[in-house]
Amino acid sequence: MQRKLNMFIWKRHKIQDTYFLMTFCPQMEYLNVEFIKNMNIELFLRNILHVINNNRYEYLRLLCIYITKADDQMIKRLNKMIDDEKLLLDYTIHCELYNIYLKWK
Repeated sequence: MQRKLNMFIWKRHKIQDTYFLMTFCPQMEYLNVEFIKNMNIELFLRNILHVINNNRYEYLRLLCIYITKADDQMIKRLNKMIDDEKLLLDYTIHCELYNIYLKWK
């Protein structure tokens, strides 16, 4: 019997570190990432959602991104990108303090 994992990550150095962890722990349900300065949030989210969709990570359902510049405008941009590119169908996205929470079914 396999266990599902909840995984928390802070302070990653490269996006490849996140992909490695996802490959190494395919049953994680929750991923928490501290955003790296000067990284494009839209590009990061687009790429990670493509990886999730293409590799069928069936357990991962919640992504939390810690970013000090998180605000309602950023949420609107990310929401529009997800909808326009059909990256997720049934999801919610919201901001609490410096965290962006993206949850999907």
